[in-house]
Amino acid sequence: IEAMNEHPQFAGISYKRDTSDHIPFPRLRIKVRPEIVTLGVDIDPKEAAPKLTPQEFHELIKNPEVVIFDARNDYESAIGRFEGAVAPAIKLFQDLPDILDEYEGLKDKTVVTYCTGGIRCEKASALMVKRGFTNVFALGGGIVEYAKAFPEGAFKGECFVFDDRMSVSFTQSPEILGSCRLCNAPSNSYRNCQNPECNDLMLVCAACVGAGMTHCLVCEKASLTRAI
Repeated sequence: IEAMNEHPQFAGISYKRDTSDHIPFPRLRIKVRPEIVTLGVDIDPKEAAPKLTPQEFHELIKNPEVVIFDARNDYESAIGRFEGAVAPAIKLFQDLPDILDEYEGLKDKTVVTYCTGGIRCEKASALMVKRGFTNVFALGGGIVEYAKAFPEGAFKGECFVFDDRMSVSFTQSPEILGSCRLCNAPSNSYRNCQNPECNDLMLVCAACVGAGMTHCLVCEKASLTRAI
C-alpha cells in the first residue's frame, strides 16, 4: 500500500481491509488487463452514477420506491443480498449488458446498484446511464463498507468472496438464504464438485458433505450410470 501510494497514478486508492484466521490468497498475481472487471461494453468511467456513502445508501433504501439492483452474479446473490433487491440471473458480469433490456421498466425509477467492493456496481451504473436510466446511484465501497457501518443492517445472509474463504458473514448468526444443491436443505456453504473435469461451484450442506456426497448432481448421476 505504501508503494502504491507513492505512485502518482495509484495514490489515493480506497483499500478494503479484512481479517482472516488463515491466508485466503495463496499467491499474489499482477496482470495487465483492458478492464478491471470484464463488462465487454465501451463505457466512459466518468459517466458512472454518483456514489453513495453507506450512511446515504442506508437512508435511501428506506424508501420502498427505490430499486436496489444487485450487480453481482446469481451464485453470489443466492447466499446474501439486500432485502428486496433485484438480482439478475447472470453467471458472469459480462452477461449484464445482454439482460439489462429486461429492466426497461426501471428506467424512470430511482435505482441504486451494489456489488461486493464497489467496482462492478460503478461500472453497472455507467452502463445504466448509457442505456437511458435517469436516476441511478452506486453504493460506494459495496457490501463490505456498508456492513462495516451497519452489520445488523439491510444486507442479509453472507457475502460471497473470490478467495479461499468463499464467503464472509458480518453477524454471529447470519441468515441462511441458500439451499443445498443435493438435498435442498438450507445452506450458505459453497464447494467445488470434486470431479476435476467439472469443478462446478455448488451449494452443499454439512450433512451431504459428511455423507461423502461431494459431487454435483450431474456428475453423481453420471457416476451411477457408469456403475450400472
